[in-house]
Amino acid sequence: FGPVVIEGIRKLTELPLDAHLMITDPDKYLEDYINAGCDMISFHLETVQNPIDIIQRGQEMGVKMGIAINPPTPVEKAIPYIERIDYILVMSVNPGFYGQKFIPETLGKVEYLRKHYSELTIEMDGGINGENAPLLKKAGVDIVVSGAYFFRSKDRKKALTLLRG
Repeated sequence: FGPVVIEGIRKLTELPLDAHLMITDPDKYLEDYINAGCDMISFHLETVQNPIDIIQRGQEMGVKMGIAINPPTPVEKAIPYIERIDYILVMSVNPGFYGQKFIPETLGKVEYLRKHYSELTIEMDGGINGENAPLLKKAGVDIVVSGAYFFRSKDRKKALTLLRG
């Protein structure tokens, strides 16, 4: 979803809007997403030269900033930025395709982060459904992102209940 969609959604709700910028130059579009009404914005470490600059800029503009790490990215790559970010997004699928299967090994990253950074907000995205959501909660995930499971569900109220644990 781009800023135009975010702007339209913002007119309909006061709920927090979270944008995961899976783009090659997130710094270039940061202000567009903030001006559209995002409350939280994450970007991939692999896509920027200086993560601190984009984190600081977003926070100065009043949004919570997070970094996203892909399944093959070692969690250690995020550690230099932990004290500066508001949350971390652990990808539990390789980005790019809707409806992928959850990669269970990514839970190890969550467990490590929860153990060493107990106050850090942890978000997880990819392949999340009613079956694995309780495992995520147990591991320490605070926010789950569930697209395919939720939107393909015949009973979205039940799906939401299962996702919330």
